[in-house]
Amino acid sequence: MTVPENFLATLGQRNAAVQRQANRFRELFGLPLSQFWHPFTGFDIVRFDDLIKPPRNQSLRTCIAAKYGKDAVQLIESLIQA
Repeated sequence: MTVPENFLATLGQRNAAVQRQANRFRELFGLPLSQFWHPFTGFDIVRFDDLIKPPRNQSLRTCIAAKYGKDAVQLIESLIQA
């Protein structure tokens, strides 16, 4: 497999995994994951932070946990790592 083929295969696998998470994202946040996902750069945490708007004295992680629960935090962390 050439480098471009390997890259595209890896990218396809990553995007397939994200597709499985998209339904859960919609259930938790009421929005399509596609608003925050780019196939090459992945999850746009800055755009997501702009949506959630945590208070100045609170991290985005803490705000998500308080408002949406532990499952939502785990989902976002897995999207960041994807």
